Amino acid sequence: MKRTLFFFLLTAAVLVSCKSKEKVATPDDIGLQVMGILEDMNNLSRAEFRDFFVSASTLHEIADDKKLVIDEEQRRSLSNTTRKEMKVRYNFMYRRLKSAGKRRGINWERIKFHSFSHKTEKLGGVKFCYGVLEFKYNGRHFSLETTSVYDGSDYLLVGIHNLRKSNSSDSI
Repeated sequence: MKRTLFFFLLTAAVLVSCKSKEKVATPDDIGLQVMGILEDMNNLSRAEFRDFFVSASTLHEIADDKKLVIDEEQRRSLSNTTRKEMKVRYNFMYRRLKSAGKRRGINWERIKFHSFSHKTEKLGGVKFCYGVLEFKYNGRHFSLETTSVYDGSDYLLVGIHNLRKSNSSDSI
């Protein structure tokens, strides 16, 4: 019985760990993915935060797919992205988001989803999704921008940026 329970728990742990944090199936799911990240910002380390975003090796795989990337300049750009560059980018994004939240007095665990709008665009054959996530905290309205890249089957988060207080509650 103990052995069966152990293997069940081990299998469950492996399946959970294999589920990528960085992928969502449709553009509409990106808003909920980002909300999940934001709601955990009080407790996320930089390394945990980075796990939600596309890796340099995944960008290289996308670049190698001639069906996805038809433009050579775009292919070179994706292929030349280094792991160190991505780490620096995501660390900067993390610090900036934490700092902006602190300046605005946001307790991330208490934010409430309002809406997510998006548009997709192809650049050099690569499909990107640009979104605006709107949420409320303590009666105030906020928004931030998201960027994701399509890998042929899923959308992978590339950036969360430009946290700002919305000008009017009517716009949300």
